[in-house]
Amino acid sequence: MEDLNNQKVESMNLPYISVIITAYNRKQYLMDAIKSVLAQTIERSLYEIIVIKNFKDDEIDDFMTKNNIKNIIMDGRIGEFLYKGISESKGKIISFLDDDDYFDINKLETIIDIFNKNPDIVYCHNNQIWVNAKNEIIKKNKFFLSGKINFNEAIQNFLKTNDLFFNLSSICIKKEYYLKYLEILKNLITHPDDFMLFFALDGYSNIFITQSYLTYYRLHNSTSNIKLNELTLKNISSYRTKKISLLSSYVEATNYIIENLNNEILKTLIKFQLIKEKIYLNYFKKNWFNKEGIKLFIEFIKYIIINKKFFKKYSKNFIFHLFITNLYLSFFYFSNKTTISYRILSRLYIL
Repeated sequence: MEDLNNQKVESMNLPYISVIITAYNRKQYLMDAIKSVLAQTIERSLYEIIVIKNFKDDEIDDFMTKNNIKNIIMDGRIGEFLYKGISESKGKIISFLDDDDYFDINKLETIIDIFNKNPDIVYCHNNQIWVNAKNEIIKKNKFFLSGKINFNEAIQNFLKTNDLFFNLSSICIKKEYYLKYLEILKNLITHPDDFMLFFALDGYSNIFITQSYLTYYRLHNSTSNIKLNELTLKNISSYRTKKISLLSSYVEATNYIIENLNNEILKTLIKFQLIKEKIYLNYFKKNWFNKEGIKLFIEFIKYIIINKKFFKKYSKNFIFHLFITNLYLSFFYFSNKTTISYRILSRLYIL
């Protein structure tokens, strides 16, 4: 890739990127995130940094002031944070970053190049390297798809696109396209990464997937990242409580997204995700064979029957995937090796 800093291109022809960093009750990794954006290979004039957090910190705040970073302190949910950030941004392209993740130094240069060469895309997702709290590499993620993808291609490969609505720090969007969805975004409680992909596809828009590793996704001990190797019979109750809270918010957010989409094909497919989240929630609640569990099973059967022809056309793997999920959970429901079953289950469904 040519060095963008040496290109004789008027700045008005280059996308001006706004990097929006969000932090909620967490300071530990925020400076790493900010410094990774400041270390980008493109000129600083080509991008702005906006940090939205719900706390004050003299050291962090002073550092941001010295480096011309917009510092917004507010309370609210993730949807309100992103709404505020996008509303305050000046960029044509928005690049998101969670406080506990960080960018590769070539991230923004690569993103500018992709959007310049593909002016019709509204959404871009890059690959990520998974690291631990010490920045040691755990694994490199793998995508099944790459390049420019239209609506039909995305729908035909919907199960393979699961990685594409994972990790907001790996997502960049075209601001102009998403402005019409801002009021919906404002009320979102979680699933911001899902939101960005689904509403790109809601308008039958083109998206882009790059295999480039431009984001470092950090796994650490938090509400959403629980160390499974530390799971024991002593702390399993706390683990279940966290999972139930997290999955309950997922179900609520997915319902909300479905209610606000216009594309019926997309809504039908996302209901698959909703049922899957409900199944896992039911498992952690131990509601497998009570009234709630039976009701969910009936919903699952209805979903398959109603959409039988649909799946034949769009994705033959859906029904098999759902049946395997139910069979798997039914087996572990009776298992005495509870900690083992939770570990395996959480590996299969990364939360």
